[in-house]
Amino acid sequence: HGSLEDLAANLREEIFSEIGLRVTAGLGPNRMLAKLAAGSAKPDGLRTLQAGEEEAFLLRLPVSRLPGIGPRACEILEKLNIRTVQELRALPRQSLASIFGKTGELFYERCRGRDTRAIHAREIPNSISRETSFHEHTVSRDTIEGMLHYLTERAANTLRSLELSASALEVKLCYSDRAAGSPRSSRRLPEPTNIDSKIFQSAIDLYRTLHTRRVALRRIGISLARLVTNDGLRQLDFEELGSSRANPREGPPAACREEAALLAGLDSLRRRYGHSCIITGRSLDLLGKLPRDDHGFILRTSCLTK
Repeated sequence: HGSLEDLAANLREEIFSEIGLRVTAGLGPNRMLAKLAAGSAKPDGLRTLQAGEEEAFLLRLPVSRLPGIGPRACEILEKLNIRTVQELRALPRQSLASIFGKTGELFYERCRGRDTRAIHAREIPNSISRETSFHEHTVSRDTIEGMLHYLTERAANTLRSLELSASALEVKLCYSDRAAGSPRSSRRLPEPTNIDSKIFQSAIDLYRTLHTRRVALRRIGISLARLVTNDGLRQLDFEELGSSRANPREGPPAACREEAALLAGLDSLRRRYGHSCIITGRSLDLLGKLPRDDHGFILRTSCLTK
């Protein structure tokens, strides 16, 4: 209950009253920005980055304040006359990667305020859900399945940004007459994945099993669960499915690698130009039916439009 600022303030006071230590707190849209906000409020302060002010706050910071940029990286950037976050943004992703390797790609994301990687197992979310109401109740299979595909795309995109894969999924429906409650069904996936097509195939099977009444739908959603980090993916596959399959050192089949590479390219384009720059698969069924902007289709669930 109450605002996040109140929660942070109360937490600071509880820590002081119980152990006598003063702490600084920061609030922001992600962990990195919250940490940077806290750093600007030291000692013994509270700083909130309000919506819309993150950009101005971030650009004026010295590059040394970004997580992962230590003295050696600062020295290299100094030789390139790069001292602030704003100046760091002038370097393309490829240039940063060629200088710093994979860490350079993290610098590229972090200087843009993006820090969504799951660093530790305890930070992995329990599930990733995407659901929305239709603008008008509908019985159109194309519209319903197009929306399910679009929500699957958005959920899988989040999986990849966190470097996670899902081992299970759930599909949820809400009928327009509300008589049947909110029917839902779940299943385990054959193997952990963050590939759109693999998740959507299972999702569409569940939907077609669930939608048994000749009544319009007002809402649909998908939830991805049993999340695992991609680092342990191949080992997990073979432990669960047995050792009779191919050598895990061979990695995923070529077709899977090709689709993963394609999705990586799509993700990169969408980060740069917005989700609407490319519409794929059954999401094409929503064209002409829903308005869209750079962020994607404009849905009743406004947070999915951003």
